[in-house]
Amino acid sequence: MKQKLGPEMPLPYGYYCSYDFTNGSTFFTTSLPTPSAAENQVIASKLGRNGFQRIQQFREYEPGWDFGRGQSMSEIAFSVLSAFLQQVKLPAGKQPSVFLTTAGHLELAWENESGAKVQAEFGPKDIGFYREDTGAEGELGISEVPQIAKLLAS
Repeated sequence: MKQKLGPEMPLPYGYYCSYDFTNGSTFFTTSLPTPSAAENQVIASKLGRNGFQRIQQFREYEPGWDFGRGQSMSEIAFSVLSAFLQQVKLPAGKQPSVFLTTAGHLELAWENESGAKVQAEFGPKDIGFYREDTGAEGELGISEVPQIAKLLAS
C-alpha cells in the first residue's frame, strides 16, 4: 500500500517513509514487509477464517478511520500477535474475536474453558491483558510473550 503524504503529516506507527527523488518533495509511506505464509497459517488456524479476514481488512484501514481518530494497524503489533498465537493454548473449538483499536493495536477477546473472559491487546511495545477468573490484569513488554501466553492459556 502506498499513500501520498506531505512532509507535515505524521507517519502512522509501523510505517516508514521513503523519499521520491523524481520531484524532490514527495513522501510515500509503505507498510512493513508482508507477513510470511507461516505467520498467516498460525493466524488462520487460531482465529479461523473470519478472524483472519478481519485482520486483512484492518490492514486496509487508513489513518482517521474512526471518525478521524483511528490509526492504521501496526504491523509490529501484528507480529507480536502472531508470536503470541504460536505459543498460547486456546480452548478447543473456540476462536477469539479480533478487534482493531483506535491506536492501531490488535485486540483478542475470548472465553476460556471455564467460561471466564480473557482479553489481550497487542501494541508495538507492550501487551495489555486481563483474565476474569484469576483477576490477572496488567501490561508487559513484548519480550514477555511466552509469560503472557502461559498466563492467559485456558
